[in-house]
Amino acid sequence: MLLFRAFLCARHPLGLRFAHRRVAAAATSVKPNPSSPPPPSPPRPPQRPSPFSMHGITWQDPYSWMSNLSDSVSMRHMDAHMEQEEKYTEAVMASAGADRLQRKIQIEMAPRMASELCTPPIQWGPWLYYRRVQEGKPFPVLCRRKASLQEEFMSYNAPSAGFDYTSGKRIEQKLLDYNTEAERFGGYSYEESSEISPDHRFLAYTMYDKEKDSFTLSVRDLASGTLLERPRADRVANLCWAKNGQALLYTVTNNDKRPHRIFCSMLGSTKEDVLILEESDEMCMLTLEIPRTFSLFL
Repeated sequence: MLLFRAFLCARHPLGLRFAHRRVAAAATSVKPNPSSPPPPSPPRPPQRPSPFSMHGITWQDPYSWMSNLSDSVSMRHMDAHMEQEEKYTEAVMASAGADRLQRKIQIEMAPRMASELCTPPIQWGPWLYYRRVQEGKPFPVLCRRKASLQEEFMSYNAPSAGFDYTSGKRIEQKLLDYNTEAERFGGYSYEESSEISPDHRFLAYTMYDKEKDSFTLSVRDLASGTLLERPRADRVANLCWAKNGQALLYTVTNNDKRPHRIFCSMLGSTKEDVLILEESDEMCMLTLEIPRTFSLFL
């Protein structure tokens, strides 16, 4: 709720007023507790009217200072006001006797939620691709399973070994563990883009390297789970497959982080990647896009 109100403050000067109305509405829907003290008055942010003009019309906006993210003083006032908003919400809900209702809802919803967080599966070809977070792990795992098993196996709570021991069928294949990728890149795992090859054999993806301050390209063989020796490149902006998964195209940025070169790498080849296009105009950026490519960047 705090984040939602912060969004309102940044996007709409009157967002706080709408937040107050929602809290008041929630309070009236719950039977008040006679023994609780009355709720406090809603906090009111300071008003600093600023004139704005458009199409010959001028008006005063008293809350425009909330969107000035570069003003450290305004942001400190904003943080203080959001803390007051949070305390006000807690006080209103407590005075309305909503504590028991919240606990009741939590108890009711807990058994309906999966024990492991998982994205909805996306079907591409014969496979269902999805990401899920394992218990106790900070980063997700990219997985896939046969779409033909969807009717036989609907739960996201797959056995750890990826098998359904009742039917003896393999139901899940782990493609990429981002926790392992975090070990490669200094304890942090941030993916910019990922593309499955059209033949579903390879996964090309870019991970942020903090030391280099750029994204590093890697290609993984999904059958063996190993990383290919080539291609591996730094400062990669985007990528796409070509020749039905036999070739990989990717753009590389210059020192100003402008994508200015496109390389082609033939998978399985020992030759250097081929530079096929270079843009010298500082006002232009190169990008790659092929219709019907399948991206796993969710």
